[in-house]
Amino acid sequence: MTTQTEAPGGTGTAAPDREAGGGTGTGTGSPARVAVLCHADNLRASLAHAFGPGYASVNPQALAERLAAERGWDLARLTVYASSDPHTDNTSDTLLDDTGTRAAWLKRVGGTSARLTTQPGDVTLRMALDGTAQLRDRNIGILMVMGAGPGFMALAQDTRTAARQQNRDIRFASVFAPSSHPHGRAVPSADLSVSISRALVEKCLFSAGATPPSPRRIYAGRPSTDS
Repeated sequence: MTTQTEAPGGTGTAAPDREAGGGTGTGTGSPARVAVLCHADNLRASLAHAFGPGYASVNPQALAERLAAERGWDLARLTVYASSDPHTDNTSDTLLDDTGTRAAWLKRVGGTSARLTTQPGDVTLRMALDGTAQLRDRNIGILMVMGAGPGFMALAQDTRTAARQQNRDIRFASVFAPSSHPHGRAVPSADLSVSISRALVEKCLFSAGATPPSPRRIYAGRPSTDS
């Protein structure tokens, strides 16, 4: 069963970065609308490996907004995926933090305008399935993934197939922090490779000591408030 967390909020404005891209996917001349899928643990681990453990406290909503704004894109939606299995809290990556810190980070993510989706086991398949569904939205011109590895090559290829079948411009963008980490490079065959820098991530960290708001939780399709 999947638990989703939603709450209003979100911060971030444009910041310098190197990769640019355009296209609307709609033919209207309006900014491209981008749907973002983020693998929470992979993104945090790759940032910690590339820049240091403190960078695992990134705010994915702020990061997605900055990446989109720098390229003249309109961020349509961001979904952050995290496993609910207890063992994933005690990650084998020694650069990352402990169970309590991960839980606090997830609560902060739930306090942004991102949608937080948690489920048991590996979330990669769920991300890929949701990404395929996003390709049917003709208002989306860019499908962007953060914390994704080579396993998302098929989704990149599906994006090209959707573009041909729907006769429109839609592209697959892969966001990564360059390093020797398994997720420290772009997804092979991505249309756009978006490299993120230490300076950019520094602008997108959750502020130290801030108390995250209690998110509104959607469980089995029914909203409730955490006690």
